[in-house]
Amino acid sequence: EAIYSAGIDLLQRVRDAFSQQTPRVSVLIEYQPPDQVYDATRHYRCDIGIVSYPHVWRDVNCIALRDEKMAAVCAPKHPLTRNSKHVHTTQLAHWPMVTFEPTLPVGRHLRRYLRENGVKPRITNVFDNIDTIKSAVAVTNQVSILPKRTVLREVAANTLAVIDLLPSLHRPLGIIFHRRSRSNGAFLPAAQAFIDFLLEHAGPRVDVVDQVQSETEQLEGTRG
Repeated sequence: EAIYSAGIDLLQRVRDAFSQQTPRVSVLIEYQPPDQVYDATRHYRCDIGIVSYPHVWRDVNCIALRDEKMAAVCAPKHPLTRNSKHVHTTQLAHWPMVTFEPTLPVGRHLRRYLRENGVKPRITNVFDNIDTIKSAVAVTNQVSILPKRTVLREVAANTLAVIDLLPSLHRPLGIIFHRRSRSNGAFLPAAQAFIDFLLEHAGPRVDVVDQVQSETEQLEGTRG
């Protein structure tokens, strides 16, 4: 189970690369709101969950996955791209904003970040996943704040532009699991293999877009 804003496209690429490497293990990723991911993990309806801003929950432990650097995102020809590689948060107040639903942890933290920096955003649309936000921003003059890693492919394709934020902002992602999921201190082999793959290919040391896409293409070339 994973939250929608974990990045549907990114997790799909991670899963596909893992399946190519470990074909005997089947991985099913379902996307749910944060409370449902937690509930499914707590009641053994899934092996692991992926959530943002993880904390200590009843019966659930967490493994840190990565801290995602957040950045301003807009269309490539947006006026914000003309000035600098950095944008101060106060500049975002001049533009309509697409952001996450306020019921989501990332939505609440973004609003707090803006409020603490004296920004009253003109929010025009809210969504529960990154891919929909990216699509909305790409064809309008609206801006958003998203994890920088999640827009690298669009930046390379020149469909989106990304600008570093001042002051900086990061979003933590974590892997959650039931405290009793480990037998004798360890997960079942299949679950452990996927967790290890996530930490290696979607963790803090690896650029998940470039690394996973490259490995998937290499594996497809081997098959072809």
